[in-house]
This record gives sequence, structure tokens and C-alpha cells, in this order.
Amino acid sequence: MQKSSPNANRSIFKTLKVILDSDAFLSVLDMSKITGFGVRMSQRHVEVLSDVGIIKRVNKTEGKGYLYIRNIEFISASKDMSPAQRRCYEP
Repeated sequence: MQKSSPNANRSIFKTLKVILDSDAFLSVLDMSKITGFGVRMSQRHVEVLSDVGIIKRVNKTEGKGYLYIRNIEFISASKDMSPAQRRCYEP
């Protein structure tokens, strides 16, 4: 698995696409409180966008009411993409 592409650029948002169990959605909204991050939700996944780098892991322990993440896929999207363009990344 490649760590970076030849077209990688520091000004590009790194997007973490998280495929979740259906009952895990609301817990993810807590991540929106972290400065510098935005959270986008759809029926099947959330996207955690950051302009400071890639989020390596966001799974947390059951005992603290956090979520279990089944599958993580790294993609990148340009900062100046419209929401419609970003949606093309959705499965």
C-alpha cells in the first residue's frame, strides 16, 4: 500500500472514510468538536476531513461509549471541491 502519491500536496485535505455499523453514527459526531476537523455523514459512512494530516485511528474502547470501526479507507479530496464533487467518493 502506497503511503503517498506523486500528486500529493500539503494543501490537500486528507479524508478518512469510515464505514460504520448502522448504530454507530451518532457517536461519531463527537469528533466534530475536535478543532481543525469536520465531519460529513451519509447513510453508510462518515468522512472526517482534516487539513493537518491523516487521522491514523479513530476506533475507541467500548467501555467509554465510543465506536467500533469495521473498515477504514484513505482517500483525498481537494480543499476547493464542492460538496457535490466530494460526494463522488461515496460508495
